[in-house]
Amino acid sequence: MKQKNILLPWDVDLLPQKKLAAGELTCMYEAGNLRSIKCGKTEVLRMIYSALRNEQWDTIPFSIIDEKIEVKEKEFFISYTAVYHQHDISYKAFFEIEGRSDNTISFLMKGESLSSFKRNRIGLCIHHPVRECEGREVEILETDGAVNRSTFPWLISPHQPFINVEGMKWSTADNLQMELKLEGDIFETEDHRNWTDSSYKTYSTPLSLPYPVMVSKGEQIQQRISLLVSTSKKAAAVVEKTNDEVKKIPFPKIGYGYEVKKTNLTATDIALGKSIPLDQLRVELDLSDTSWPEQLQTAFNAATQLNTRLELVVFFEMSADKQGSKFVKQLTGIQERVVSVLVLQKGSDATPSDLLADIYDKIKKDFPVILLGYGTNGHFAELNRNRPSLSSSFDFISFSLQPQVHASDTRSIFENLENQADTIKTANSFAPGKPINIHIKFGGRHTTDKNKADPRQYSSFAALWTLFTIQNLGEAGMLGFYELNGDTGILPTDGRPSPIYQALAMIKEFEPVWIIKRYNDAVLIMDGLLLENSRGERLFFEYDKIFL
Repeated sequence: MKQKNILLPWDVDLLPQKKLAAGELTCMYEAGNLRSIKCGKTEVLRMIYSALRNEQWDTIPFSIIDEKIEVKEKEFFISYTAVYHQHDISYKAFFEIEGRSDNTISFLMKGESLSSFKRNRIGLCIHHPVRECEGREVEILETDGAVNRSTFPWLISPHQPFINVEGMKWSTADNLQMELKLEGDIFETEDHRNWTDSSYKTYSTPLSLPYPVMVSKGEQIQQRISLLVSTSKKAAAVVEKTNDEVKKIPFPKIGYGYEVKKTNLTATDIALGKSIPLDQLRVELDLSDTSWPEQLQTAFNAATQLNTRLELVVFFEMSADKQGSKFVKQLTGIQERVVSVLVLQKGSDATPSDLLADIYDKIKKDFPVILLGYGTNGHFAELNRNRPSLSSSFDFISFSLQPQVHASDTRSIFENLENQADTIKTANSFAPGKPINIHIKFGGRHTTDKNKADPRQYSSFAALWTLFTIQNLGEAGMLGFYELNGDTGILPTDGRPSPIYQALAMIKEFEPVWIIKRYNDAVLIMDGLLLENSRGERLFFEYDKIFL
């Protein structure tokens, strides 16, 4: 079987790490955080860190001063001060992180506000690895002294699986015994996979409490997280499988966003667009904007020039009677270019059922082949928390994905590829048999720059992330990536090369039919994207594994 290998260089920097040990535990210290806490090959915790979130849920960055690191063979001690400054926020926190030879780690935070500001959260957080925890029983020590037995969820939990947490105990498949003690606030746990992060997150300040909260100048907090790992019990035998299992899935439809109000298609854009997989253009229409009919016509013209079809995301107002009729009328004459309509309402997290029923009947009456969708323009969390009624009429479901929601560092973005597909498994559980459209963004992290391009978008790393996302989410009905052109687009602009475009152009020329997903002991092998075409040829995109 003929196979061509394409090596993608790792061309973005990773933050420096320092390897540490605490008895039989190992971990990595990186920029004030502890990552990848392991006992042998078993990951115990993915991360312990601190977060200051403002009233828009932006995570405020900090600089480190007075850092001291003392390392012994099986112990370590780290202290530093974190200084936060952004707009009206001025804050400092002192940290002590200690690892001891008895398999214990403690993480202490003492914070003080240097100004008055509004916050949604300040405190310590824990990331639990999904692979090692999902389905495992956990004993929750609650703040009132009660002990509650629960389970780390398999499918993505729409709401907090654990609340009022003061302590946690659980074990791993190889019989390691874990114990966490949480001090200084009330903690709870959410399923981070709702935002495609590969973790369960335990954090302080319950969401049930009102927010934002005014923090007064001089206000202080103190929190501590303590981890104890016991290996005293006889470990269960772990059988390692070395035989790879293969699963073939059809190569998905690929689309791109197109902002008709911001960008125009040039002749070069049209030529380049025809040289990559292009099944749909995703166009958003706000029907409260009086120019939307002209925008729709512009989108139709673009789809015609690119010989593709339109995925319309339509925002109706509170009353959709007149808007619905006018929208249906505007479809006349362009319907052959419209493949689907995602029905949304301004101000709603997800599609209101009554609005969908009204629009569904209106459109299907005249255009029965156009697909009508239920979903959200937001993250999977909004869809998961607002699941459609099975009695509702809809043809597909839809949500968006952005890797920088909680952490924008390169290592986290790459690690979080691991559980992307759990969104599809969970969606299939509450909308069985319905195709899934996913719009993937790679924009800014904070509310102030969420529509700006991430500097890494024109890197080989972004191309690699895109290819892995195609592999992980290939069982979706449609994957819509980024924007076609403009600052956040994937087409080369102003002489700037786009590794994403280059990879997609190679895929277009190869004409793939299948994605070959390879597994070892039910774990997807994440070493590259393997494609196969109708001629039996294979194309393999791999990467320079300096990350490992």
